[in-house]
Amino acid sequence: MFKFTAEPLGAWRIMGSSLSLYKHIFSRTWYLFILFLIRPINYFVGWTLDYNFAFCSFHTTPPTIATFSSKPFLIYFAVSLAVSLILLYTKCLALVRINDLITKPKTSLATSVKTTASKYFPVLGNQIVVYFIISVLVMPLLLPGIFIGILMLLSLPLILFSKNKPMEAIKNSCGLVWGNWLHTCWSVILPLLAFLFIGTYSPCLLGYGVHGKILAAILALISSFFLIPWFWATILVLFNDLKLRAKTK
Repeated sequence: MFKFTAEPLGAWRIMGSSLSLYKHIFSRTWYLFILFLIRPINYFVGWTLDYNFAFCSFHTTPPTIATFSSKPFLIYFAVSLAVSLILLYTKCLALVRINDLITKPKTSLATSVKTTASKYFPVLGNQIVVYFIISVLVMPLLLPGIFIGILMLLSLPLILFSKNKPMEAIKNSCGLVWGNWLHTCWSVILPLLAFLFIGTYSPCLLGYGVHGKILAAILALISSFFLIPWFWATILVLFNDLKLRAKTK
């Protein structure tokens, strides 16, 4: 039986606690993480059509204006956008469902689905702002972008569990993380780096024949069934930890 701790934890204990949470909930939430396989399938289609310009450009034909205005590319772009919106909902549902199984074990899946649906548009607005801020900062200034990204890391659970509005969640996330930035960074760094590495590297493997595609598929499975649920379990444990730290100040 897993319970959120009633006292603040160090970074290593947060990692251990998040692994315990992952072990406790995975058998009851695995079906949600199957949907995350849509993303690598989307990448595979993009690679096949030579549209994944952001990944391993040395495997692609340089894009032209005609490429971006072509009907196949517009269809692919629309499908990719739909995939992103679906996975954002799935990510929120996974967080809500994991939290419900720990704090309210008798909550039905249907209730978790409805709760997530009621929060979706505030989450969408928040994530658009967060991604824009990070993108604007990361492109010219990598380190400030990473610093701000960590500060806004808890925006999602603040909307889902603390009834924050989109901009209020950004402000309160910064408030929780400020003064605990290194603690927050070390708590999430292992699952985050592993997830980013696989998410960035696996599309590159698609250009290396059958063996590359098989390895990319294996990495996609590892990401969907281990790294993604572990990362979001870490976020929930960290969210509880930083709330406890805020109360003790």
